[in-house]
Amino acid sequence: MRLRWAATGMLAAEQQFRRVKGYRQLPALATALEQATTTDTPTTLAVTA
Repeated sequence: MRLRWAATGMLAAEQQFRRVKGYRQLPALATALEQATTTDTPTTLAVTA
């Protein structure tokens, strides 16, 4: 579900902006989301800029 929310947010941002702020960190976001979705226990994501 987190991946779906992230994708929906990116699609919404695509319509409003020319470039997503922090686009260079998108690979780190994808990795963090993948790790969060493969874990059985609830976790808090810590993404640094």
